[in-house]
Amino acid sequence: MTSPVNTHSNYFLFFLMAASLASFALESVFPALPEIMNFYSHSSSAVMASTGIFILGHAVGLMASGFARKHRYTLTLLALIGYIVGSAGTVFAENTYLFLILRFFQSIAAGFLTNLSITAVSTLYSSNLLSARLSLMTASMGVMMVVSPLSGAILMTWGWKTIFLAQALVGSLILILFLSLSFPPQCFSQGIEVHPGKILKKPGVLSRLLAISFSFSVIMVLLSSQANIFINLISLSLGEFVLLSTLINGTLIGGSIVNAWLVRTIHLERLLKWGIYSQLLITFTLVLSATLAILPLFICLILFAVIPMAFIGANGNASLITEFPESTSTLVVSGNILNFSVGGLAGTTVGLMNHQSMIQPTALMMLFSFLALTCYKHSISSFKAS
Repeated sequence: MTSPVNTHSNYFLFFLMAASLASFALESVFPALPEIMNFYSHSSSAVMASTGIFILGHAVGLMASGFARKHRYTLTLLALIGYIVGSAGTVFAENTYLFLILRFFQSIAAGFLTNLSITAVSTLYSSNLLSARLSLMTASMGVMMVVSPLSGAILMTWGWKTIFLAQALVGSLILILFLSLSFPPQCFSQGIEVHPGKILKKPGVLSRLLAISFSFSVIMVLLSSQANIFINLISLSLGEFVLLSTLINGTLIGGSIVNAWLVRTIHLERLLKWGIYSQLLITFTLVLSATLAILPLFICLILFAVIPMAFIGANGNASLITEFPESTSTLVVSGNILNFSVGGLAGTTVGLMNHQSMIQPTALMMLFSFLALTCYKHSISSFKAS
């Protein structure tokens, strides 16, 4: 007879894999973009835009799935089937428009799977254990960001369409796992969901979500400006840039794993506080090193700048969901909307700007860190007052 611990582990394995499908679908295609452009030679610009279309579709899926109050099991099943169909269908797309439509369809399905998985995990666990599970999910997505381009490059040996066949195969295996498990009712049940307007009006909730979003914006600014900083301003080679980008992803993975380990013995609120203050300290020192042009210190700090977010995201969300378990889905969706609105806008704006100095993007990172600290302090005082 299967023990409850093992049963929960099996459920978590499924949700871990389902939530990581988006990263695999996006990142594994990057090595194939030149060959895909050659295949659709008359519209290469549209192929390059497919990355933005995928991100947009993923955001649509995240937000749309948040309105699902019923039939979440069925929606998860349909999202898996949609992901498989979108992946396999791309192989047979003979023109750019069909290619982009299928990628958009695939990304919406991936967005549904990401949100439904996080919501389901949030119903299985609470408090520190939930923070640990969310950290492991973040680490898993980070691993996919590192491994997927490598797997895509290997699959390119048999042509770019093999990548999409592999995506369909992985989706099919996860679908088989999904159908083989008997999930507890709370994973996909409707539950008692408070109206978003009511939960966001509760003292400290919105400011806590904003603190997480501003911290997320620090990462978005870094990711959007790293190519300009490292290649144009610091003059690293393309190989050195790829290596440094991989190391940045690696530190995010490491930070998530460390948080999952520490949260077993340290209360999540304390870890959240460490993350908030350490992010401000790191970004302040980044601005200082950029101003004084101390490149070794600057590069070292860039590597560690993403670690606080591993603590802030997991512990911040876990604290809210534990405090308001009746609003799990609402909190997850509201957090995603704020992250993509605030962080996405910050990252897009910085990406479009041609900075002539390392000071500008790092100063913006420090500003967002300060805003995160301000919102965090407000949430603490609001929780105490209530």
